Amino acid sequence: MRRLVAIVVGPLVGLMACNALTGVGDLATGSSGSSGSSGSSGGPGGEGGTGDGAIPFVDGASGDASVDPNIVVITPSLAACGNDGLCVTNSGGWSPALNLVFGGATGGCPSTWPDAKTYKAPAGGRCACQCTANGAACAGTIDARTGVACGGPPTTLPVANDGGCTDTTMALPTPVSLTQTGTPPASCNGAVVSNLGGKESVETCAGVALTPSASCDATEVCVPKPPKQFGLPVGSVCIAHDGQAGCPKNLPMRVVAGSDVIDGRSCSASCTCAPAADCKGGKLETSTSPTCASVTRTLDVDGTCNMGATGPATTFRYAAPSGCVVKDPPQTLGSQTIVQPRTFCCASPF
Repeated sequence: MRRLVAIVVGPLVGLMACNALTGVGDLATGSSGSSGSSGSSGGPGGEGGTGDGAIPFVDGASGDASVDPNIVVITPSLAACGNDGLCVTNSGGWSPALNLVFGGATGGCPSTWPDAKTYKAPAGGRCACQCTANGAACAGTIDARTGVACGGPPTTLPVANDGGCTDTTMALPTPVSLTQTGTPPASCNGAVVSNLGGKESVETCAGVALTPSASCDATEVCVPKPPKQFGLPVGSVCIAHDGQAGCPKNLPMRVVAGSDVIDGRSCSASCTCAPAADCKGGKLETSTSPTCASVTRTLDVDGTCNMGATGPATTFRYAAPSGCVVKDPPQTLGSQTIVQPRTFCCASPF
């Protein structure tokens, strides 16, 4: 048997900061101010509970209590102007900016937007609950059923249930349904896992030529669109304002960043888990790699009749679920403070 142990951290990409943690038990997340639902009994690292903590990227900031009502939101026309330009607001404290976070390429500010400046934004993150079973649980075998509507007799698959990579040549005809035997534990333990992020960089550009245009409104100027690199724009055209402002509907991508972020958050001290109703939630991965590194297909081990072809496979990996669910998720306490905040309201770069 070959074994592969991995921790996967979800990437932080443009619109949202998300973090994923895989481990031995079941995982649920919590944040202050929301109760959420209990976690599922899914496979290792299965996620449930309440949502993210602070997320700097929001859609228009509708209902956001942090928005300063004294900042007047001015909607730009975004009309075409000049030589492949856009009409954007340059009035009421708003000014044009380019946000490289939403761009499809990197490499610094383009020559038409020469002034680079880096801001800091909250990275979000979560408080999670890691569930483990007291004693052996859901530690049976995987039974496969084939035939019409997966109604054939069960056959035990020669695959370990501990997350190791089993090297065996085995044909999985389709359709096939997979079921985990065994029962949930009598009780479960819960441990708080802090997956709170700190801060991330927001790269912006300014210094663009502000050209009057008959195509623009009186409060607007004409600015060039960002150039493209590898077929994608290097940034997203925005309007920016000091403080925490709302955004117009036609510039819905909003990010609030500042000179620094003070993270005063922590996780509550405890969480609780309870036995699940069954042992569903595991996933069987098929592979042609000796270490199960390249997955050819993932099959739910929940009794579902899988109709698609499984493809060739010489190795298999399966980790039985813990048989636990999160009963009381942890809470995210405290908050993140953006020092000298500045709001960027941006168009989609695509």
